[in-house]
Amino acid sequence: MNEKIIEKQIDSQRDMRNHLWTALLVTVSGTLTVMFNLNSLLRGLFFLIGSSFIAILFIGYLNKSICINRLLRKLTEMEEK
Repeated sequence: MNEKIIEKQIDSQRDMRNHLWTALLVTVSGTLTVMFNLNSLLRGLFFLIGSSFIAILFIGYLNKSICINRLLRKLTEMEEK
């Protein structure tokens, strides 16, 4: 692959990772806010939904980080050759 293409992929993956991180922070704060402000059955429901989204977003964040590391290794190998 061309080095420019890999650099653009790294930038794109980094942007996606940053968006996932921002969404994760918003979801965590929203879930905590709902947890402390509602006193009904909805409290548990929103906590479960929020926890599910937190897990999904965290796994997505980790996947993007792994992808970025692979691309960086590939770019480093290309530069060494």
